[in-house]
Amino acid sequence: MNAAGLGSRIDLVRGDAESLPLPDGFCSVVCADLLWGEALGDSKSNAILYQRFFLEAHCVSRPDSSLIVLTFDKAAMETIEPRINKLFRKQEVRSFLQRGFQSECTLYSCVK
Repeated sequence: MNAAGLGSRIDLVRGDAESLPLPDGFCSVVCADLLWGEALGDSKSNAILYQRFFLEAHCVSRPDSSLIVLTFDKAAMETIEPRINKLFRKQEVRSFLQRGFQSECTLYSCVK
């Protein structure tokens, strides 16, 4: 962040994906690297967590905000997509290899 000259404009916040320590409408950009993998759960449990995360991200987002999500679990994302379309509009998807896994980074815009 500092190397890019953004250090004073970005605050990194760690928190529970279902209960972020931020007031409603606080964020202009939310970035998340959503968990995935058999050691941490399965696609069904990930879908539940992802949906809760999107609900919480919507609460803390401003009307004109962006959400950037990185995940490998495409099945979980497909499961929740019809439910999150009312909260966020998909703008762009980029796929890439990450340690042998085909991950996706998706940019959304907040719908309020």
